[in-house]
Amino acid sequence: MNALVNPTLQVAQLLRVLRQVEGRKKLHKVVHILQELGWPFPERFDYSYYGMYSRELRAEVDSLVQDKLIKEKANPNMAGERTYTFESTPELEEFLDSLRVEKQPPWVALARQLNGLHTQVLEGISTVLFLRSRGLHGEDLQRRFGALKPHLKGNFIRCETEARTLLARRPGAVPA
Repeated sequence: MNALVNPTLQVAQLLRVLRQVEGRKKLHKVVHILQELGWPFPERFDYSYYGMYSRELRAEVDSLVQDKLIKEKANPNMAGERTYTFESTPELEEFLDSLRVEKQPPWVALARQLNGLHTQVLEGISTVLFLRSRGLHGEDLQRRFGALKPHLKGNFIRCETEARTLLARRPGAVPA
């Protein structure tokens, strides 16, 4: 079965292949970046304080947790706040297998690569892709990035380089 029939299945498929994602923020950035690179994640994203955020994605994840297909664990961090870890379960595997959802979608290597990056790097890449999709490039892009993400200003070159590299690898990309 094609996971695109239901967006929640696409997210379930992502969590199955990643097995674990450290943080809601990271999950949102991974899905947003995959979407910006042309992979069929249909969630609507809006810009928020922490970067790109999707209410739809949040609802889909909450549904998977409620149905006990993924585990959500709260972990206190150094600042005394809670972060969340999402883990796939054997029930998720069985459910997706029963629907014959593809085990290794074409975007799996990219998703694993993104999941291995620090959340702030993903936040920067996601922001660069968002700004590029709004037509910003060069100094305008850098200036707007610095205004939106002053805490990441020093990482702009790395994030912009990573974004360009990822864009060159997207489906149907024409080599520069």
